Amino acid sequence: MVSSVTTTDFSSEIGFNKFPYLLVKVSEARNLGSFSENCSQFTPYVKISTGSRSYSTIAKNVSNTVHWDETFEISGDSQKPLKCCLMDRDEFDGDIMLAGFAIPRELIKQFIEETTLWIKLEQDLNCGDSFEESQIIKPFCNEIKVEDPDHYSEPIVCLKLTYYGLECLKEYNAEITDYESAVKNNELFTQYTVTVTRRDGFSWKIKFRYSQLDNIRKSLVLQFPELKKLYFPGKTFSLFNLVSLKSQFNEELLQKRKIDMEKFLNYVLKYRYHEKSQEFSEFLNMPAEIK
Repeated sequence: MVSSVTTTDFSSEIGFNKFPYLLVKVSEARNLGSFSENCSQFTPYVKISTGSRSYSTIAKNVSNTVHWDETFEISGDSQKPLKCCLMDRDEFDGDIMLAGFAIPRELIKQFIEETTLWIKLEQDLNCGDSFEESQIIKPFCNEIKVEDPDHYSEPIVCLKLTYYGLECLKEYNAEITDYESAVKNNELFTQYTVTVTRRDGFSWKIKFRYSQLDNIRKSLVLQFPELKKLYFPGKTFSLFNLVSLKSQFNEELLQKRKIDMEKFLNYVLKYRYHEKSQEFSEFLNMPAEIK
């Protein structure tokens, strides 16, 4: 039924999966002068950790402002808080933790849309060179958030967080991105390309013809009578029209049919009929990574 399927990642650095996960983008840090003035060579980086797993940005030799724009994918199953620490690279005496904070997992799960946080990096000057992690990492609260970073002069870091829970990973959108005339067994027909995109950006393409989707619709209506009221375009092309698929008349019909079929696909995806119908699930041909 499906002539070809391709998958496309929106970022080569991010691996998509079917389990909840958190995307953490470490954007930048500003006003780091109070940290750098006590260092002969200040090479800051940000370390993100949850439980026993940790991730680090590139260390950069700067004095006041640093841009990283690095994104990390972190398991969403852990109940451990997300710890973020500003570190200073020291190849001789070992890296130094300068400031940090911990965001509770309960709060992270609320970030179902990308959320930008500017957070204070408060240095505990009483720690000196000997400290416990608990002295450096502050619990996350409204008092350490910065609402107007452009008018704040103390050290701050910018994180962009997006949490993809199980419900988010079941949300799909279909868009018919192309159609073209094709011939098979001396039969001329229109072949459509639909791009199915999961909420986190994972997408794949399916090529199909009108009759294939119409047969699936009829099967769905038999199984789920409530779908009978859902509009689906009829087959209105005559033999003459098929010979001139690129005529203005047919372009208008194809555009309208495209819109109507998109509405049908997005309705059945929204209410997850692909989880109830094996035939529709086979039509979608979801990549193995997300099944």
